[in-house]
Amino acid sequence: MIRRVLQAAGFHVVDAATGREALDRLALVRPTVVVLDVKLPDLDGFEVCRRMKANAATSSIPVLMFSAVLVEDADKIKGLEHADAYLAEPVPPPVLTATVRALARMAQAEAERSELLASQRMERAASALVDVGRRLMTTWDRIERSRIIVSALVDVYQARRGALLTLDASRTELRCAAAAGEDEVTALVGKTLLVDEALSGRAVAERRPRWTADILAEPDLKLPRWIHTMFRTGCRAWISVPLVVNDDVLGAVSLGDTTGRVFRKDEIQLLEAFAAQAALALRNARLWNQLAKSGERLEALSRRLLEVQEAEQRRLARELHDEMGAAISAVKMELQALGRRPELAPAARDLDRTVTAVDGLLQRVRQVSLDLRPSLLDDYGLEPALRWYVDRQSQRSRADIRIASDVGELRLPTGVETACYRVAQAAITNALRHAAANRITVELRLAGDDLKLTVRDDGAGFDVAAARARARRGESLGLLAMEERAGLAGGTLEIESVAGHGTELRASFPARPPRPATPR
Repeated sequence: MIRRVLQAAGFHVVDAATGREALDRLALVRPTVVVLDVKLPDLDGFEVCRRMKANAATSSIPVLMFSAVLVEDADKIKGLEHADAYLAEPVPPPVLTATVRALARMAQAEAERSELLASQRMERAASALVDVGRRLMTTWDRIERSRIIVSALVDVYQARRGALLTLDASRTELRCAAAAGEDEVTALVGKTLLVDEALSGRAVAERRPRWTADILAEPDLKLPRWIHTMFRTGCRAWISVPLVVNDDVLGAVSLGDTTGRVFRKDEIQLLEAFAAQAALALRNARLWNQLAKSGERLEALSRRLLEVQEAEQRRLARELHDEMGAAISAVKMELQALGRRPELAPAARDLDRTVTAVDGLLQRVRQVSLDLRPSLLDDYGLEPALRWYVDRQSQRSRADIRIASDVGELRLPTGVETACYRVAQAAITNALRHAAANRITVELRLAGDDLKLTVRDDGAGFDVAAARARARRGESLGLLAMEERAGLAGGTLEIESVAGHGTELRASFPARPPRPATPR
């Protein structure tokens, strides 16, 4: 009878004899209104209606329930928990058609409203995506990026809760990296879930969105007890979308809202687009952190190698000075003693020449010892060592080399003193050896918490960019070595040079904490 009345009113009617058949047909067609008898051969109308409303694809279709048996107020109240209208038979044909038309108008109005809201959400989401992209560029910290992503999602979807979960190396456990929304949701951070006991785990395992209108009513989810405790307050509608980059699953983003909320198709598609950007941002943050850790390990190794090199040079310098120097001095004294013996008078001239040669060897050993590591640097500090080196190079080269310093006997961190001395030493050596400089000025100044070193020369100058290019090819490593020395001591180094107009090197080092001016 209902079929004939609706067809006579101009409606196209599709029949289903059972509840399961109705649900199967709803997967293929989208009717304007569903008219549903409470009494069906298999599933009752209440259950069919509940399943429809729990499914995002059919939740917005108006449902008119009717019954010739369950006509009491309690029956109507139960039906209206999910249905949009409830009629008791016999139903006058005009009432039936008017009710269906009213539900159709309501569906049309809801569709138009949903379309408008979807458009507004898309605009808001597009703006949020741009804002998220801008905010993500301010940090490479993975946890901070996770917070930015979750906060944006909760805002865009106007959800009560949001969480971002990362998959562990074993790919069996998810850990909440960030959460946003209601105050108690922060308790999720740090919590772990097995992949097979969470909605987000299902999304990760199946690599597709998973959602539910009531997470506690899902029979196939083995939720831990703390989930039941946390979600019993009414925020039980959840959706989870996997975070996937190049077929690699990183985790999932999840949104929670009031029990019964159904996430529409356009919302799910938008969340997938958001998740794709989030996954890329997290993958890049992970790669950046791995690169940073590799850089830190390489820097630590380089620093350790320099420390070992300096320690070895210090050992060799002392060995040359104390042991070899003493041995050569003993040989010299023995030769001088032989020269004073009367019976060796005929060989006196030869002995004198030998003593002179040995004396030259002794001086050379002392020079090599000082070049390896001047004891002044260890015993008295940077300025005395640099003044000694400048005087020595002036005497050797006959160039005009001057030093101006306000550091005095102030002791600086050992690594800083060594790095600054080596950079100045290399700059002076390069100016004399490669630039044929006649005048070199060395300035050493304290500026707040920094030590400033400047070395200027009037030599031939050079093309700095070309020198850096050669260093990258491994052809000339002097400039690279100075930059690395400065960097490993926490400093910076800049060089300006023009062919034919000399070179200026500027280096800055952290000068704190100072130490008492006592010999070490």
